[in-house]
Amino acid sequence: MFCGKCGKPVNDGARFCESCGTPVPAAPPTLNAAEPYFVAQPPVVTSRRAPLIILAVFAIVMAVLGYEMMQFKLAGKKIKGVDVTVSPAQLTLKPGESRLIEASVVGIENTDVGWTIQEGAAGGTVVSAGASAHDGRVFAAAKYTASANVGVYHVIATSKADESRASSAIITVQP
Repeated sequence: MFCGKCGKPVNDGARFCESCGTPVPAAPPTLNAAEPYFVAQPPVVTSRRAPLIILAVFAIVMAVLGYEMMQFKLAGKKIKGVDVTVSPAQLTLKPGESRLIEASVVGIENTDVGWTIQEGAAGGTVVSAGASAHDGRVFAAAKYTASANVGVYHVIATSKADESRASSAIITVQP
């Protein structure tokens, strides 16, 4: 081997040139055919946290999307400004007597209502009787037949466009 600065020969294993004193780089290892030669590779660094971080970010994104979709779905069911009114709001009937009840729905084009009795079959029967128009509004009508039992019952009209909107009539059945 020769010195890189002055070009004079340098003895094997010497750390400095004997002529100029320049440091001599270490000689590369000699290969021996009998021994395998391996070049050390830098270690591969893997993090055990990376999959957990990816999973956590994915879970947060899915939770936010799920919440937004739920809010969107609920917004479609609750229509602001819809109001249901039943008339008459109170009635007194004799057992088995029938009367026409009307429900007005304002704030939306669909004025259909579903009729139910809060107390179920014990509270009498209610049957849809079509629609009528007066006083500049459309009314859904129902025929209510009082229970044979004396008591207080509730006939409920629920908007079919927004099932969170309803109104009721209080029916008192007395002899």
